[in-house]
Amino acid sequence: AIVKNERDSLPEWIAFHLAIGASHFLIADNTSDDGSYAWLEALEKAGIVTLISVPTEDKPPQLSAYQQLLAKCPQLIDLIAFIDADEFLLPTGDGLLELLDERFADPEVGAMGLNWACFGSNGAKFREDGLVIERFTQRAERGFGPNHHIKSIVRPDYVDRFLNPHIARLQQGHYINSQGQPLVERRAPGGAVRVGLSEQVCWEGARINHYLVKSVEEFVLGKA
Repeated sequence: AIVKNERDSLPEWIAFHLAIGASHFLIADNTSDDGSYAWLEALEKAGIVTLISVPTEDKPPQLSAYQQLLAKCPQLIDLIAFIDADEFLLPTGDGLLELLDERFADPEVGAMGLNWACFGSNGAKFREDGLVIERFTQRAERGFGPNHHIKSIVRPDYVDRFLNPHIARLQQGHYINSQGQPLVERRAPGGAVRVGLSEQVCWEGARINHYLVKSVEEFVLGKA
């Protein structure tokens, strides 16, 4: 992930993904000034995080950060999920590690695209205490347009580069969806490929719960 001023949300995000089976975190900090970097440094000393710093220069730093994180990936890591701190990787059937073992059993599979499930504000105007996954429980229906976006779990050695934050260009292997079927990219009415979107919204096996709004206060002070 790449993060900026996520100190309040990172503990839940880290704990959630440790609980479902993640073993290590590769994080690029984009000049946070809220204590995020110092907190992540402590986790790096504990061996949980690999941390780099990526300032914003003449272009958005996300794709450059992804390439740097790929280069720093420890050799023992088989798969990396590229997600944001407002996205939670949710297995919807078996456990995550069991799902990944099954989906990546074929060495020709280089990446898996997981669709969003976009969550709204639950009508909350102000930030309240509690976990994100408990405060926001109402989501859009499966057919909601933005849910066609995917985020990627990749074999690090198979990646050439990321085309955008959603999808990578592979130097070998191919993409599948969470059901294990070949990923079919979404097309615009004129036939052009919409890079990083899938034709079908697949939540079977796993999905990405995307808390893209949170409360009005959090949206205005952060996302907006």
